[in-house]
Amino acid sequence: MPRKKNVQNGSHEEPSKPHVVLLLHGIRTQASWTEMVAEQLKNDQNAIVIPVRYGFFDVFKFLFPFFTRSAPIRKFVREYRDARTSYPSARISVIAHSFGTYVVTKALESEPDVSLERVIFCGCIVSPKFRVSPIRAQISKLPIVNDCGTHDVWPILASCLTWGFGPTGTFGFGTNSIRDRFHKFTHSSYFDKDFVMEFWLPFLRNGTIVPSKWEVQRPNPPYWQSILSLLPIKWMVALCLLTLLFLPDIEAYREGRFLTPNNRMFLGHWIGSPRLFLKMDVGQARFSARNVFVSPIVVTSPTGMRHVLDLEQVDYCIQIQRNAIVVQPFRILDCSYSYIGDQSFIYQTDAEVTINMAQNNALTLQPTPDRTLISGQLLDRIRTSANQRFMWSEGEWKIEISAQYYRLDGSYELDTKDASTLKWFGTFSLSEIDIQKMKSAIEVYRSGIGVYRVWRDVPPAGLIEVQLNSIEEASN
Repeated sequence: MPRKKNVQNGSHEEPSKPHVVLLLHGIRTQASWTEMVAEQLKNDQNAIVIPVRYGFFDVFKFLFPFFTRSAPIRKFVREYRDARTSYPSARISVIAHSFGTYVVTKALESEPDVSLERVIFCGCIVSPKFRVSPIRAQISKLPIVNDCGTHDVWPILASCLTWGFGPTGTFGFGTNSIRDRFHKFTHSSYFDKDFVMEFWLPFLRNGTIVPSKWEVQRPNPPYWQSILSLLPIKWMVALCLLTLLFLPDIEAYREGRFLTPNNRMFLGHWIGSPRLFLKMDVGQARFSARNVFVSPIVVTSPTGMRHVLDLEQVDYCIQIQRNAIVVQPFRILDCSYSYIGDQSFIYQTDAEVTINMAQNNALTLQPTPDRTLISGQLLDRIRTSANQRFMWSEGEWKIEISAQYYRLDGSYELDTKDASTLKWFGTFSLSEIDIQKMKSAIEVYRSGIGVYRVWRDVPPAGLIEVQLNSIEEASN
């Protein structure tokens, strides 16, 4: 059978090949219009019409620019490939509405095997940055027809409320290989039998693009449409969400809680030297990350004697870099701090204890208070030192913690020009029972409890809990 030439577009009909037309709907609909369109296409040219449904796509999925949009694209590609398998010699065209237009363009851009004959868009929300040239080989009969509704506000709202969309269903693309055809329509006015017969059937049949009467007499778009399309609503919404996300931290900063200890603190001994353990919240309200250096802790006895305890380690913070806690903008970290006194004595004696217990084959044993695991000479020396170094006494103690905030530049050098210091002051009380319990730890050193690193917190030499009060913070 000879091919029938289309004079307007220079295309040819190929009636010997079946024509498959895929219909793709938009959001918040079950696409009841597809049955009507399918009936018109079947009656006119015996087309094989396949409505592609990807389920009820709600507004949240539509507006959220991550993860949610890929499922409809995969569904369309899967249906296209099934149609190609079922009808290997068929011509395949697409009519897509609203979000369906976005699905089709993304499928063409991401899947080179998706090849279409003719493409019709209506209520289009595709970005105006979309170009046909990279996918020209995948559409055999150009141009794409983009039916626009001059009274359709939804493409404009899609463009200004979220990312990845554009108002092309209202204003058109204005680009090569896409024929923008304007109608005095709202978003879903296209689904009428007369419209399908007048405008879509001729294009699908032989590429004839019937111009609309409205496009030659339509006025300029109203100013409110143009202004609405320029409003950065999505950025304002994103800013509000970020504000809500960080609001608790900002409020905490305003309340002066950016160096705040938990009101529970734990005291004890390790190899006769004082130990202190506490949890603190550390944060900062700057727009760039800061590095926090926590200074040794200072405790003052009821008689006014000051004792400096060195920072042993920090646990459970998100990131520690070069002995500093890295605090991201407007964040609070929950950190655990461990302090000890006289590090040189502790670590030297710790090494001796480990070696001595290894010689006694005691490293694999469970700690037992009734067995001696350390040599008598070493045990006497540790006990004597522990009694001499025991600093805790009954009464009210004061505690002082300080930290310095620095910003690191690209070379990881400290920027002391942008430094600040925070200090925290508090008090705690020790009873006679607390003192007796801590001193009793010295009596079980022979078993390794209280001196061997792995067993230093094992009862009866474990830490005792005290309550912090009179919390006060000062900064400069």
